[in-house]
Amino acid sequence: MPPIPVPLNQWSHVALTYNGTNRIFYVNGSFAGSGSASSINISDAGSAIGDVVPSDARARFAGQIDELCLYNRPLDSNEIAALYAAGSAGKCYTNDPAPVFLIHPENQIGCSGSVVQFTSFAMGYPRPSYQWLREEIPLLGATNATFQVAATLDNAGEYSVVVSNSFGIARSANATLAVGVSPAAGGLDDFERATLGSCMTISRVGSFNSPPGIKATTLFGSSYAFGFGRSTCGASCFGGFTSRLSIPLSGPNFIRAIQFNEAELYDNWGSHGYILLDGVQIPNFEFSRSPSNNRRGDTAYRTRYLEVNRTVTNVAFYTYDITSASELFIDDLEIKIQPPIINLPESFELGWGDWWSDSGYYWRIGRPSNGPGGAHLGTNAAFSNAGGNYFAGVNSRLSTPRFVVPSVSGDVRVILRGSLTT
Repeated sequence: MPPIPVPLNQWSHVALTYNGTNRIFYVNGSFAGSGSASSINISDAGSAIGDVVPSDARARFAGQIDELCLYNRPLDSNEIAALYAAGSAGKCYTNDPAPVFLIHPENQIGCSGSVVQFTSFAMGYPRPSYQWLREEIPLLGATNATFQVAATLDNAGEYSVVVSNSFGIARSANATLAVGVSPAAGGLDDFERATLGSCMTISRVGSFNSPPGIKATTLFGSSYAFGFGRSTCGASCFGGFTSRLSIPLSGPNFIRAIQFNEAELYDNWGSHGYILLDGVQIPNFEFSRSPSNNRRGDTAYRTRYLEVNRTVTNVAFYTYDITSASELFIDDLEIKIQPPIINLPESFELGWGDWWSDSGYYWRIGRPSNGPGGAHLGTNAAFSNAGGNYFAGVNSRLSTPRFVVPSVSGDVRVILRGSLTT
């Protein structure tokens, strides 16, 4: 590892950690360099700092050293930064050895499913122990200066940490964990901020002349829209040139529908758009200019409305076979999130309601034109053989809305019964 410089003629905070494999240097709380070190030589000849070669005065440290500490474990970067930020209080105790906070945990916003970290640091002698709390309840095993937690709706709320030693107890300020979601989740994302919404991510395969992202265009009646990019491929690009816009929700949400505007600009060559729910492509749904590959770009946008009627945690827009000629755009994206409703009995008079099918083109809601020629009661029914013909080789389900089974104890049982009128 090369020499690590420090400022001359002033005090500097220097730290070196070793984890059995690597050495990491920090100067004034910040990373300064690292290098591998497979082992440390064990010797009973004593240790020296600033005296590399005792017999050579030129190898001795020409300066002053104070507040030297050795630890029985490698400190992490947050702990070293906290020691530096605390100044003299980071190492020098006051006359009162009771715990005192130098760093309080701060509010965090995490994308759904990600992991966030709360950081704190307290001084005292003996060194204080830590206990993290959520909504005043101690968290099992959360007894370090830092605490990591998954960003989910169940975990959202207020967190704090209590530190204690034999001389006293101190409690930190509260810090809030919020779960970030896209503006499109339960609202409208018109991309007019010109920056990607919270927790939305872009991925791509292949090289691009114009990468995917939010871009200026007035076709949708505003200033910006999301474009899926133009690749460096001229033709037959297929799966070698794709892009994806992923939108994680704040947990499992019942999505009634997805609505957006779309257009293919500059040309009409390649580029096919699909929607994936939890990684599974919606069958028989594609957005792009039609007829395909007629070499004419759109001069107006199309509004698309996709009924979903199921519980989803992630929505992704996926574009395939991206060429260098044309680019797919979407705007005014709305993911309609509503809690499921169970009607007993379900008459289907208001359409799908919160029922759903994994093959929406196979199951239909409406007035049957074959079989009994009408609903049992009212006008509408759910039916699967529109026109009197079944689709060949199709497996499909008609599913109820999600519902919660009541909790039971002992020998109590919950019995689910249903009736079907055909």
